[in-house]
This record gives sequence, C-alpha cells and structure tokens, in this order.
Amino acid sequence: MSESKVSADIPLASGSPAPDPGRNLFVRCLMQVVWPAFVGAAMTVGLLFSVIDPIQIEWVNVHLADNRAAAYTVGFLVFWVLFSITCCMTWYLAITETPKGRPGGSQTRR
Repeated sequence: MSESKVSADIPLASGSPAPDPGRNLFVRCLMQVVWPAFVGAAMTVGLLFSVIDPIQIEWVNVHLADNRAAAYTVGFLVFWVLFSITCCMTWYLAITETPKGRPGGSQTRR
C-alpha cells in the first residue's frame, strides 16, 4: 500500500491539518542518510585515530596548533560529509525507478 493511500485511509480529527508528503520525504531522507553517515563517521574516526596520532599529521601542526581535540572534530566532520554524500547517492538510487525494458526493470519475462 502506498504512503498516500495509507494517509488517506486514516481519518483526521476535526481541525487537524492533512499530512504533508514533502515533509515525510525529508524526514525519511534524514533518517536514511544523515544517521548512517553519522555512525560511519564515528566508527571511521575511532579506527583512524586509534592507529594514527593526529599530532603526527603535518596539517594538524600547521592549521590546528597541535590540538588533538580540534583534529578529532575536524576529522569527524570531514568523514561525516563524505559519508553523507555516499549515503545520499545510495538513497537517491534506491528511490528512483528503473524504466521498463531496461536491465533490472519490472518487465516480466515470457
């Protein structure tokens, strides 16, 4: 059953606004993109900085004044952005349909 059919079958209380499908899509995007990216970035930073001391990286010495906490923060934010981009690409590919007649399409074989 589609989301629009489900929301149409639920009776609305008097005076309550109808559900906004655009808002639902945004919330789903946040749940399916931002949260996995956050978890992936946290694990990657934990693994990376358990092997490499951030003070040994020359970029940290030059720009962050030998501050480990700043290196952890910048590293986490960089990985979070990278993971968000990859999760967003995966989410987009998952919600788009393959045209009929193409490999992976929903055409039945005879």
